Amino acid sequence: MDIKCLDPQGINGFELKANEVLSKHLPDSWIGYSSLEMLGRQGKDFEADLILVTHDRIIVIELKNYKGKLFSRGNRWIQEYDDGRQESRINAVSQASRAAKILKSRLQKKLANKYVPYVDKRVVLCGSADASHLSEEERECVFTLDEFKHIGDEKIYKKIIGRPFSFDRKEDIPNKNITVWNRIFLNNSADFKAKAFSSNGYVLNGTSLFQHKDNLYSEFRSQKAENANYQALMRRWDFTAPCIVEHTRTPEQRATIAQRESNVLGYIDTQDEDLKDSHLQLLHIPTDLTEDFVELYEWPNKKERLDTFIRKNKSKLTTQNRLDLIQVLISQLSRLHEIEVAHRDLGSHSIWLSLPSKVVLSNFLTAYYPDPDKKTVSSVRKIIQHGRVETPEELFEENSHATAFSRDVYLATAACHFIAFDTWPKKEDGIYVWNPVGGNEISEKLSGWFSRGLELDSRDRFQDLCDSQTELNKLIRTGAEDPAHTLSLLTKYYTNNNVYTELGAVPFKTDGTCHLLKAPDDSFGVKAWFGLSDTHGSGGINHELLMFFSRLESINNAALPQLPEILDFGFNPAMTCAYFKYEWVEGVTWAKAVESIEKPDGYRLAKELVLALLKLHGAKLYHGDLHPQNIIVDDGKIRFIDLVEYDLNNADKHTPAYVPSSFENLAKTTIDRFAVVKILNELSQAINSLHLSKYTEELLALPEVSTSELEKLLDNFDMIVNPPPPVTLRKYEIHLKNCRTVTELLTSDDGAYYMTLKQNAGKQGDLLSVQLSGIKKNISLLINEDRKFIVSFRENDIRHDQFIRNKRDSQLKLTGEIHLSNNIHGSTESFIDFILQSEAYKKLARTSGETNAEGKGSHRPTLTLPKMASSTVLDARDIWKVLVETEEESYPKIQVVTDPVYNANQLLSFRYSLDDSKFDFDLRTERVNVKMEVKGELRVIGIVEDLSSDTLILKTRGNTTPQAGDTIILEGSMTAASLSKREKAVTKLITGRGVIPDLPDYFSPGLNAQIIEGVTPTEDELNTYTEYKEDGSISFALNEQQRDAFKALYRYGPIALLQGPPGTGKTAFIGSYIHYSIMKGARRVLLVSQSHEAVNNASERVRSLFKRTEQAIDIVRLGDESNLSASLTDVGEKALQEHYRDKFRAEYRERLSTLLEHIGIPAEMSSTISDFEDSYGQRFNQLLSQAQDEEQADTAKLAQRQSKLKESLNGFVSRQYPNSPSFTGVSLSKIRSTLLEFLAEHFDIYSKELIFKVSNLIETSNEWLSVMASGKAQFQNFLAKTRTLVCGTCVGIGRNHYGVQENIYDLVVIDEAARSPASELAIAMQVGKKVLLVGDHKQLPPLFDEAHIKAAKRELPKLDEEELKRSDFERAFVSDYGKTVGRSLLTQYRMAPAIGRLVSDNFYDGALQTGRPQTRDQYQNLINSFANPVTWFDTSGEGNRNREETPKGKGVNKKSFINPHEADCIISIIKRLYDSDTNDEILTEDEDPKVGVICMYGEQVRHLIRKINSMPWARSLLERRIVKVDTVDSYQGKENDIVILSLVRSNGRGTQGYVSSENRANVSLSRAKEALFIVGNSQMWSQYNQSSAFGRVFKFIEDNNSPDYSIRPAKGVSQ
Repeated sequence: MDIKCLDPQGINGFELKANEVLSKHLPDSWIGYSSLEMLGRQGKDFEADLILVTHDRIIVIELKNYKGKLFSRGNRWIQEYDDGRQESRINAVSQASRAAKILKSRLQKKLANKYVPYVDKRVVLCGSADASHLSEEERECVFTLDEFKHIGDEKIYKKIIGRPFSFDRKEDIPNKNITVWNRIFLNNSADFKAKAFSSNGYVLNGTSLFQHKDNLYSEFRSQKAENANYQALMRRWDFTAPCIVEHTRTPEQRATIAQRESNVLGYIDTQDEDLKDSHLQLLHIPTDLTEDFVELYEWPNKKERLDTFIRKNKSKLTTQNRLDLIQVLISQLSRLHEIEVAHRDLGSHSIWLSLPSKVVLSNFLTAYYPDPDKKTVSSVRKIIQHGRVETPEELFEENSHATAFSRDVYLATAACHFIAFDTWPKKEDGIYVWNPVGGNEISEKLSGWFSRGLELDSRDRFQDLCDSQTELNKLIRTGAEDPAHTLSLLTKYYTNNNVYTELGAVPFKTDGTCHLLKAPDDSFGVKAWFGLSDTHGSGGINHELLMFFSRLESINNAALPQLPEILDFGFNPAMTCAYFKYEWVEGVTWAKAVESIEKPDGYRLAKELVLALLKLHGAKLYHGDLHPQNIIVDDGKIRFIDLVEYDLNNADKHTPAYVPSSFENLAKTTIDRFAVVKILNELSQAINSLHLSKYTEELLALPEVSTSELEKLLDNFDMIVNPPPPVTLRKYEIHLKNCRTVTELLTSDDGAYYMTLKQNAGKQGDLLSVQLSGIKKNISLLINEDRKFIVSFRENDIRHDQFIRNKRDSQLKLTGEIHLSNNIHGSTESFIDFILQSEAYKKLARTSGETNAEGKGSHRPTLTLPKMASSTVLDARDIWKVLVETEEESYPKIQVVTDPVYNANQLLSFRYSLDDSKFDFDLRTERVNVKMEVKGELRVIGIVEDLSSDTLILKTRGNTTPQAGDTIILEGSMTAASLSKREKAVTKLITGRGVIPDLPDYFSPGLNAQIIEGVTPTEDELNTYTEYKEDGSISFALNEQQRDAFKALYRYGPIALLQGPPGTGKTAFIGSYIHYSIMKGARRVLLVSQSHEAVNNASERVRSLFKRTEQAIDIVRLGDESNLSASLTDVGEKALQEHYRDKFRAEYRERLSTLLEHIGIPAEMSSTISDFEDSYGQRFNQLLSQAQDEEQADTAKLAQRQSKLKESLNGFVSRQYPNSPSFTGVSLSKIRSTLLEFLAEHFDIYSKELIFKVSNLIETSNEWLSVMASGKAQFQNFLAKTRTLVCGTCVGIGRNHYGVQENIYDLVVIDEAARSPASELAIAMQVGKKVLLVGDHKQLPPLFDEAHIKAAKRELPKLDEEELKRSDFERAFVSDYGKTVGRSLLTQYRMAPAIGRLVSDNFYDGALQTGRPQTRDQYQNLINSFANPVTWFDTSGEGNRNREETPKGKGVNKKSFINPHEADCIISIIKRLYDSDTNDEILTEDEDPKVGVICMYGEQVRHLIRKINSMPWARSLLERRIVKVDTVDSYQGKENDIVILSLVRSNGRGTQGYVSSENRANVSLSRAKEALFIVGNSQMWSQYNQSSAFGRVFKFIEDNNSPDYSIRPAKGVSQ
């Protein structure tokens, strides 16, 4: 029988063998199909190893390779091994039954009205297990391979399968229709494709990445079947390979080989937990040791094997990069040698690298380690080893002195040679030898090290890599302080100035060694300290002096108006004098200023003082000794003096009255805050302010005055000193005879009611309908507007979820009390007046009479922005505050529809309904809180444990339990944290605490914003950004618009605004602007954007500019590693952290030894301590931690490890000090102190203080190493503070552990600024001295939820909803400030001229010019037969076939639309492109897909992808990323050579929905580079909506006679 296997690589070895057996024994008239995977929604549930077509039926066969005893337990199978171990398995009969039903359903659909054979199922056992212990029912379907292979025999077929069916028609006999089955099952079918091999849920992906030299195993990339984001390295063994088959006949033999690496890694990880990062982690190793054994290892994300890494990166590797990689590789291996592990197969296949210095090892298949079971692979080591390099001793068979460790030395040195020089060492007689490389810095520095590592005689080599590392570190000179270098840090401050004769100041005051001088005209002062040296007693640098000058530099750079300007500073070695010259501050001291101050002036001064201190601390500066005498008041402004002092005695100055009692243990900033609150408390008593006095006394009583407490004091100062009177709610009355009671208060929502208004109501259409909602009741009213009386009244009780829905949809909010009464003599006029005078009513009145506006050419309100020339916002603070406060309205809300019940785990479960919301949670990575309104406020009532499409499982918190009918809110922890960060940032800007104090003014068209002018870049400076090709021609240059924009935006500030339409070179501009700013002195720059892609592009551009000019720049790209582009991986936060950690660890011994010598510890003792800490310290710490763990404490395994480590330590110490004590009986916690006591006595050190310093140094060093190893927040914070360029997304950079909000940046650049709401912009803008916003308000605006906008509208009723949705970038750009400062780039280089003209004329008033040539010839030739560069494929001639539809099915968005006819047309266009590309020259795989399909609705995307996946040729284009399908909202910033746009909407009413959006239209049309195809019903935009975006576009194409444009019938494209 012929079995057609679609892909032999996709199935297990036992399946291949089963196929061979069945193929040999079953009848030739039958046919089989294996390695099948079903496509479509049912595919994930279809599992079949073999489909057999016989003479009367189709049989779905499950092949199982089970050993031992097999029996059922519940709905699972249990496999019991010979040793009694049990494992749970899927019930294969149920699995086969489900597969048979799915296949039957698919065949019925596929064959339509034709006969479909009976689909049967069987399970075939291929291992030693049989069906004897299964149930009788299951045994009818389960057979061994030996039994099943005989079913070709008629009698056995009848026994195993059943009586054959008879057929009236020959054509119905299954095996007579082989052609039909081939069409359905064979490769490239629309229903099946080749099955991908899988193991433990991971699916093999692509061809092998690595293959063993003798095909013993291969390694592949794999990914989880249900989530491609989880990847693994899959190693597939073939124990039938000729090289090994004689050694792997039994499971025991296979176990020795297959489990070797697992055992080695287990040993490594238990010896030293920190070594887990040094090797690929084992994810899965199967229990069954079959011939096709499979292992899974962690995927080496963004790391590459040694040879691949060097080949790709050799041109950009610096000498320092290479030295770092060598150092870290040797460090990792030396740590393995310390725990007696030798790799023995080091080479390109087992060393993985990434920049800047990450090294990971793999393939420990032949590694040596102290195996307690004494198992060895020595007999097969040469076979298993992949490395072909033989050491000299192996080559000459002289192994008497060689060890596994000396072999590692030889192989590791050879690998380092490859890292250093891009080649392996030269061979002489088959042996690597060292040949110095002339003119190479590494060769000159490490020549002796390479020579010794490659010595012919193993006795002359380093004995292990610990010795090798020690020598390497000496040569690289790491860890040791270079006195000449460190002293040079002070030389830049050296001066010959004589403070008495050359600074123009005269002596004013003397205090010990400190002399105060003052200019005769009181313009400046000088402070000088005498008797200072630039070195300390032992000859090292005077760090106190260095810190003194560093602090002066920080003050200079901060340039705070609250501080005197530092005019000059320096150190005169000859006079032993350090000094600084500073601005002499006019004014009076605080004490003097408040002597007789009036209360209002006192309050103003108090706020100025708090703000001044917050600004000081925001600049990372502190005072440390604030009191009323060193605070100067000058014209109402605060200045701090005496900020810098040099204290020879290293003692902190403080004024006792203004420091807390425990000030010795507090930070200087905390002391400052206490002092300011104390000063305000004294002021409050002087001006008799009881409220301020009470508030400050409460603050002083706190253990510590925090920054947030001080911010709260400033933000709420006016309310604190003048508390508002109790709010009196206004009373409104509704009087009607059919009210239920004489008088009743309508229950409010914390004093608020919500109304929805509708005009033209009532029978005559002349009344106003009002739906009034309180918490428990809804009142329906019909009001005569002219006569101001209520015509109709109806009151209904409502559930809470109905109230929430009414509140969300309301237009008008009334704050007060509403009383209902059946007293017909009362007045309702005040209530009606409130409605008729409201902005909501006035807007309704303005639009009354308009019907089906969209159908007649105007626009229905959507999440879009129309063209607006000016803004109605007077002060952006109002809109920013409301938008951020009402954002919770956009959180998903669900209604409880069944009474919740507790399950066995005491978790609450209930079904729910979802209304107009969507979930965006990942329960694996974030906590989701459940909130409910309780007594008028939202409270957390629990945490989501599980969430399906209609059921929620809740872990309750507190006593509140939701009931059926309740509305609850789901809040993801990430969403909540993001909102909290954005709220804080907005508050900081609104209250003037940003670095730019009046920043909101620049986004407030109603306010006058101040323009600050600076210097203008010159033409020569801008010419430096011109790039040339090899032939001398220009490849890039800033055009005239870019030059003008560059000059203006650098000159004007503090807010710079750049409009960058699509393709105009925004990224190149941003890169040049940042580079120029840094070269002109910007020390810290923050670059952010809304999307990761935009951040990556701009960061890469900046980096390339610095590389081109051969200048260094420190960059950190914040964010998860998966979001970084390949070229930025080495500057990602994780890579940098690993680099610092691995470098520190590699140099640990030398660093610690040097530090110990600096504090006076003898060199020999320092060396011993360093050796102990490097080899034993961390391991003892880990054992101590495990001993405190209840599960591990007192176990025999732990005791054995302790004993062995102590024994090793005894040997280590006694070799150096024969009379040393034994550590065998010493407790783990006393090991270090016992060693230090012995060493102190041995070296005659009797100072307890000195030994205490030694312990502190060790603890600090280990803690720093621990922080860098753990990924704790301190390190990311360190990177954000110290790097020149910090890059990330708008929201991402706000993560608390980055601490970006605590820094100050000279320049903040925000790309895609028009897409970000104010709260996202605020996170970055709050910390910038200058801010450059780059965006295009004519493309996608910020995306707001409708419920959010409605809630904001209720708070700001005078603003239109469209104004609320408007971007702040546009608001600033169209303001008077923006008109002066803002610039636009108006030459685009992306779109071919025909596409560019269409976009320019319809969206940019014809101002956007094209700077590139016509559509390239190859694309013109590709489309010539059926289209023009811009073509509208018109579906209007297709009758009702062209109509939109509402999507159907489970989980679809019912408010979205699909258009099946447009989808068919798009596939036809792609087919024409595919067929026209006869030589496969254009539709090829590239960095970006060649064809992009943009859909105006998300469900159309899903519909189209399903259709594409049903066509093999089209599916191939999608899988190879030649074609991409996505929504318009996901497409900004992206581009494709050819774009096909599906408009989707097609109806008889002319309703276009989201398609009416000007912004979306602009984005969708401006993504194409060479050709643009629009698919849509032209009547929608020619008979209706003519003035809308696509109405104008259609007319533009229709009226254009150029051969670049055409309108063609859609049906013609398929011909």
